[in-house]
This record gives sequence, C-alpha cells and structure tokens, in this order.
Amino acid sequence: SEEYYTTVYSVYDDATYDKVPTDNENQELGPGAFEYKLNTPLKLAGGLSYQIGKAAIITGDVEYVNYASMKMRNEDDFNGTYDRQTVDRTNSDIEDVYCAVLNLKLGGELRFGNFAVRAGGGYYPSPYVSGEMNEDASYTMISSGVGYRSNNFFFDMGFSGIFHKEKYNLYTSANQNNIASLNQPAYRFIATVGFRF
Repeated sequence: SEEYYTTVYSVYDDATYDKVPTDNENQELGPGAFEYKLNTPLKLAGGLSYQIGKAAIITGDVEYVNYASMKMRNEDDFNGTYDRQTVDRTNSDIEDVYCAVLNLKLGGELRFGNFAVRAGGGYYPSPYVSGEMNEDASYTMISSGVGYRSNNFFFDMGFSGIFHKEKYNLYTSANQNNIASLNQPAYRFIATVGFRF
C-alpha cells in the first residue's frame, strides 16, 4: 500500500510563496493512494568452502539475481484502465532498464595457534543495462580482521569498506549538466573483547 503527497514551496528575494499543486483542470491535488503487488527478483545462490586441516578455510559464494524478472501486478481495488496502463508501463520499463547479474564473494581465514587472520571481498555489478545512466554503478566490498581466542578470553578487530559510485539526476531532462556523480565510500572498524568464566 502506497500513499503519496505533493507540495510546492518557493522562496524568492522579495516574497515567499506556498502554493497548492493542482491538476490539468486546476483542481487541488489531494493525497494519492495505490495498492499493488510486487514480485521481487529471482535469486539463485550457491557456495563452496575448503578447509585445510585446522589451519585455514577458504569460502566462495555466487549469487545470480535477475532484476529484469521483477513484476508489478494490480490489486483488485486498483484495476481500472489507468491503473493497468501504469503497471504495464512499469513492467516494460523494468524489462528495458534492468538486467541479470552475478554477485561474487570470496573470503578466507588463516589460523596460527590462538591467532587468526582473515580477509574477504565481494563484487556486486550494476543491475542496469548498458546505455543506462548507472550502467557502472557497482558495489565493491572488502573486509579484513585479526583475532585472538583462548579458553577464557577473546579479542577481535575488523575493518570493512564499501565502495560505490552512482549518478543521480533530480529532473528528467536530456541536459547532461543536471547529472550529479556521487562517490560513496563507507568504512567501518569494529573491535570486540570478551571474557569467559
């Protein structure tokens, strides 16, 4: 169930205007409501791991996600001609804009007695087809850590980073100058200490 509202507020040097948005017939636009069903993308996942005694482990995962398989469907109360046309246009846009991707993840851990060192990473390709504004909007993730574990005490310190670039256009326009390029790295350090009694 979705509800949406529209407002317009403008500030000028000599005055401030708070206007009520209207439709093509100059009637006030009230709150909008829409109900629909959404099938999320098909996802198939698999993984392998290989353990080398008690000294090391290597793991890998692959995910196939078909974003183009998403489908929107009407609810009974919103099944008029306009509603059906909206859903049909949305499904057509999904098929034209999105594609299937393979997400890859790989990690490993080495043990030296009570100490352990680990590292891993993941790559999530852009779900947009070639030619779309965000065809290169992929995610890359890295992580690493060290730890110590004994019968009564453990300590772990980890680092992770996510790197993502994306383009954003606030207005639908052929003017390429309106496009903002966003570089969105995120880093996280985590330290954990524990005692067992």
